[in-house]
Amino acid sequence: MDKQKAGYVEDEPLSEQRERFRKKQELDEERSNAELLRLVDKIKALKAEAAHGQKFKDGPRNRRADKLSKEMEKAYKRLSHNRAKPTAKEVLSALPVGPSEIVQDIDEDDVIEWTGKGGIKKYTSFKKFQRRLTLIKQKNLS
Repeated sequence: MDKQKAGYVEDEPLSEQRERFRKKQELDEERSNAELLRLVDKIKALKAEAAHGQKFKDGPRNRRADKLSKEMEKAYKRLSHNRAKPTAKEVLSALPVGPSEIVQDIDEDDVIEWTGKGGIKKYTSFKKFQRRLTLIKQKNLS
């Protein structure tokens, strides 16, 4: 009875039993190969996600200053000759403002309207302006 459950038949010739055993091994091997391929694909996907995460963690590669940062740096350097540490409000008031200038307008909420590369209008809040100025100060200290 146990032999029938295991797939053995007493009347079956030995060559057929071997053939059936070989086919079962091939089928098991195909299944394990398919499982390995799925795992390899999953590992590749995880590596790609990890690489993307690392790029995000490393931050931007382009450290060039835009037009507003350049104007801020000029104003900061002008003011720092007269005073050791000019404040963000002082640097903001020292920026040239006008239709032909980079800084177009500064509204009552200290939102700065300026033109970027290609004449694209951009807006920067005072808080972001302060962060930019902190980076400029750090750059000028070293």
